[in-house]
Amino acid sequence: MEHLSHPGEKISYNDKGLVDADPLREPSKAGLERVAYWQPERTHTVGKDKNGVIHDRVSIWCRRD
Repeated sequence: MEHLSHPGEKISYNDKGLVDADPLREPSKAGLERVAYWQPERTHTVGKDKNGVIHDRVSIWCRRD
């Protein structure tokens, strides 16, 4: 999410190589805004674990302008 909401800006990472997100950081004016987010009711096999639990998520993003 940091890369989409802050394009071209420096993104920090933690010692495990994961994005060190700051939820209080204001999004960039050039950044995208997430307008929808949900877990689908069904998905491909690769989006499920061995017990059939869905791990996929869907996001819809739009430009801020």
